[in-house]
Amino acid sequence: MLADSLLDRLTDGPILWQESSGSIDAPVANALRLHPKFRGPVRDPRHTMWMGIHHVAEEGDTTWVVVQFGQDYARTGFLTLFIEERAYLFTRADAGWRFVRSRFLRHADGGAVRG
Repeated sequence: MLADSLLDRLTDGPILWQESSGSIDAPVANALRLHPKFRGPVRDPRHTMWMGIHHVAEEGDTTWVVVQFGQDYARTGFLTLFIEERAYLFTRADAGWRFVRSRFLRHADGGAVRG
């Protein structure tokens, strides 16, 4: 779902996976490692875009997965950082989970230029 809905509009790569302790973190990270934007040499880790699962909220047959991504520019330039969060809603299906919709949650940036 993340590869189809989010990765195409982000940087050309590479993107670093920010690990969390959640139960779905490892399977999602393993699946995304196959995507071209998660491969390749990281030339400057301080300026590389990152992504990770920030929170998972399960309730009955529905689950919200909150994905956070951003970039820290190490205090260089007018924009020094940005962070965005999106929530993805899944419902239980016959053989697993079915994606229902996504929702923008928040965007934050910092530096001399504010959006």
